[in-house]
Amino acid sequence: TDFEVVHYKIEFKNLPPEFDGFRIAHISDLHLGSFSDPKDVEKGFLLLMNEKPDIILISGDMVNNQAEELYPMMETLKELKAPYGVYSILGNHDVGDYRRWATIKEKEADIKTLIATQQAVGIIMLIDENVLLKKGNDSMALIGVNSWENPPFNRYGNLKKAMKGIENISFKILITHSPSHWDEEVMGKTDISLTLSGHTHAMQMGINCCGLFWSPMAWFYQHWAGLYKYNEQYLNVNRGFGYVGFPGRIGMTPEITIIELKRKQLP
Repeated sequence: TDFEVVHYKIEFKNLPPEFDGFRIAHISDLHLGSFSDPKDVEKGFLLLMNEKPDIILISGDMVNNQAEELYPMMETLKELKAPYGVYSILGNHDVGDYRRWATIKEKEADIKTLIATQQAVGIIMLIDENVLLKKGNDSMALIGVNSWENPPFNRYGNLKKAMKGIENISFKILITHSPSHWDEEVMGKTDISLTLSGHTHAMQMGINCCGLFWSPMAWFYQHWAGLYKYNEQYLNVNRGFGYVGFPGRIGMTPEITIIELKRKQLP
């Protein structure tokens, strides 16, 4: 629970003027089923709320296996509030692929319960859909997709469906669980300006000291932690808020990312 707040300031030519200085809190992979004490989660949420973000975006894996893991944390989740709302998507652990279900209907019912439970505490779920964020006379699009990852994981998300109706919106933000999605369908193939993901946990171990930033996860993912840029498109891979499997972290602390959007001044 040694949470680290990481700050980025990113400039965009196409950022609508009203959103200059807009602050995003990005967290991912809460894995609330791994926490036995809500106070450990509250410790991280307090750090996040002290940053006074305009919006909070969660890029999936709220639980480890099933919806009931949220029940002890519902009051704690209510602490997450922001003027433009709290949004979340489903990650690979949220869609129930890591436990055996008696029937498909039982699995689908649990996913519906997970979604409804998050909605009950004020979290807005985006599952292959988008919303417009409006400030003054300006708008930008926020897109959320269902869990999407390269095999052997399943690809449930549908980016084309999620982007329907926002063709004329110049500035778009995508929440998708795995950075592989950025590699395969976003980078150089869409006009999405900023993508937020997680999934890797930076393997919960690595070196982040004395100018060195590396994890064995770099052997498996090209984009595994931190901020990446391709032309005018950016990807942030959050190291994760919680943990799964090994109950700890070595070198790669749990992360709360604060991203400030800035409008690039043209010469």
